[in-house]
Amino acid sequence: MLLKGTTNMPSRMYPAILQEVHDGDTMLFLIDRGLHDYASEWIRLLDVWCPELSQPGGNKATDDAEAWFHEHEDERGWYGIQTVKAGGRAEEKKTFVRYLATVYDLRNPMTTLNSHLNSLGYPMERPLDAESSTGGV
Repeated sequence: MLLKGTTNMPSRMYPAILQEVHDGDTMLFLIDRGLHDYASEWIRLLDVWCPELSQPGGNKATDDAEAWFHEHEDERGWYGIQTVKAGGRAEEKKTFVRYLATVYDLRNPMTTLNSHLNSLGYPMERPLDAESSTGGV
């Protein structure tokens, strides 16, 4: 049963532990969903397009993401993630089967991995000349 006014509720921020950085914009997190319920999920960064590992710049993008994680984890090793389910845009619908998210520094929630990577020059939208993703996580 839906309560009146709940269809447009804002997404929730979840505490999460980084398990693996696959590439510059794809990570595996152990997500605390509350009440001792945890899920391990692959996350793709919302509004960030990094080259794949097999493409020029792919290893640098991964290094840039890993450096941010090392600098911004809290004292317990947690980050904040705010998720949305992929599928709103046609290219995401057919390319990705994982959650899209913004990753936050829990000590300073105004600091995000997404905006950091954008500030380093990784675009918010897929470049027109980017190869289509055929693999990945």
